Amino acid sequence: MKKIVVLILVAFAVFACSSDDDSLGVNVRVANVSDFELEDITVNASTNDANVFFTMEKLSPGEFTEYQNFPEVFPNPWANINVEGETLVWHGFTTGHDVPYFEGNFTCFIDIVEDHNQENSLLLVLVKDNE
Repeated sequence: MKKIVVLILVAFAVFACSSDDDSLGVNVRVANVSDFELEDITVNASTNDANVFFTMEKLSPGEFTEYQNFPEVFPNPWANINVEGETLVWHGFTTGHDVPYFEGNFTCFIDIVEDHNQENSLLLVLVKDNE
């Protein structure tokens, strides 16, 4: 009986103390919600204390990346993306009082929209996922 109790306690300790990086900090993934194949993608949500970069060769329409874990992320990331030979740049809007996110799961949605000049424009939004 003691062996079973010890075995249960050891098993519990192993699972309870296992290092699960996904539960610490901020988990971020990137999603292409546009109708375009995105290429040469760089997304930067770095803060003063953490380098947060995503670089991808391609991201197809409807495709999501895997989550990556960071200690913190800037709420208004910027991006450079190539769409059909055109490089689009998104500069995250900032208020100057933006506070980094320190925990949670987030998706950085990328969309390509037509602006009033009938040219492609990049739209990038970082949204907290429902958990």
